[in-house]
Amino acid sequence: MSALTSTAKRRGFCVAVDQVFSSLSNGLILMAIAVVSTATDFGLISLLLLLLTAAVGCMRGALGTPLLLKAAGGTDEIRREGSFAVTAALAVSPWLVGVMWLLLNGRELGTPTLLVAIATPLVMVQDVLRYVVISEGRPDVAAVWDGLWFFGSVVLLASTWGRARFIDVNVLIGGWSVLAFAALLGLAIQLRLLPRFRGFFQWLTTDWQHRLRYGIDAGLEQGGLFVALALVTVLVGAADNAALRGAMALLAPVAILTSALPLFVVPESARRSATPQQVWRGLTKIAAIASSITMIEGLVLWLLPPSFGKLLLGDTFGLTQQIILIMTLQYAIGLRGASVRVYLRTFNRSAAMPTVKVSYAIVGNLFVVGGAMLSNSATGAAVGIAIASTLTTTVSLAWFTPWRGGDSGGEESAVGASESSWFVRRLTTQLELDAMLEGNRAHSRTATPKCCSEARTHCARGDLRR
Repeated sequence: MSALTSTAKRRGFCVAVDQVFSSLSNGLILMAIAVVSTATDFGLISLLLLLLTAAVGCMRGALGTPLLLKAAGGTDEIRREGSFAVTAALAVSPWLVGVMWLLLNGRELGTPTLLVAIATPLVMVQDVLRYVVISEGRPDVAAVWDGLWFFGSVVLLASTWGRARFIDVNVLIGGWSVLAFAALLGLAIQLRLLPRFRGFFQWLTTDWQHRLRYGIDAGLEQGGLFVALALVTVLVGAADNAALRGAMALLAPVAILTSALPLFVVPESARRSATPQQVWRGLTKIAAIASSITMIEGLVLWLLPPSFGKLLLGDTFGLTQQIILIMTLQYAIGLRGASVRVYLRTFNRSAAMPTVKVSYAIVGNLFVVGGAMLSNSATGAAVGIAIASTLTTTVSLAWFTPWRGGDSGGEESAVGASESSWFVRRLTTQLELDAMLEGNRAHSRTATPKCCSEARTHCARGDLRR
């Protein structure tokens, strides 16, 4: 095994571990809140946390994907991008808190709302710093601090099983926020990266098309889910929304794997200059294995005794268990659709990403609303989600045919080419310069200084051509 392959596998393992820690810390706090609250309160609080998750997902697209595409560049370039990304995350946070307040207008939750608002900028900035260290090829650093957050969340969940009187929703969200701050502080100390305000607007307008497309892509994925569950809450009830959200929490390992794919595939493909066929073959194998594991997990959850299930979701588990097989099928099918999106992102086909997500958001919400209205239950909504996922996955595969490779759709045909084009031009120029000098030496020793001088002048100007 070569040293390059060994390093790539180590980074891939650390990325997977970090994504498990990061995502499960969010899922565990949901489970803990479900244990100590009613189904109605859990539905409302989970809606707030889902909005926060949707915002983080949107920022991962707009800010995280450009960072990953710079993995083949230098550390200085990554850190410069990261400092501006931190500034952007801080700027978005107050607006997000305002949306939360509007969402709960007339449905007061009191202290839990305030605690989620305090946690919002902490979670947003911490996630940006994760992408910075991963882009630098140091996912192990992110895994350490996300691991602290994860194990702290495990302790919070375990504390609810003892039914201690002082353990309530406020304590859980407050403790989770403290863990988020600790993870943020640890990464900030490791990176010593501060927000950068000078030149921020110039940075914002540079490559804004790609950033906007990736942000819309991720925002539609998370935002579409948020809208769908909000509609279920309005049309059917908060308890049915809790059932759907509970199923998503139980199937979190699948979502974790899906979200971890671009964190590994995009930067490693950029470093290796992998071909489209190589990338798709790898994604296909991962999707097949993950789909099988997903079906097994869903069957186990369906057969799980209610006494054990209540330790995970409290009274919400009974509602969730009724739809868990339907949601499992949706997740298994959606893995192949997620592979297509990772493939497109790997080759920087940002123009195609919003098209896929807009289609899924429209079709998904139509089927969710239709199913919820027809059945007046979470079961109908779950069936709608499964049908929408099947349709959009089938159309994506038929439209993009990623197994054929070939043309990259008119955008950057090489992985991260837009980010490494300067290096490629300089390398090509240097090779041409060396070839010219060798030819000049063969013709005349005395002509070499003049030719060298002219060649270096042209190289400095960037005038050398093939």
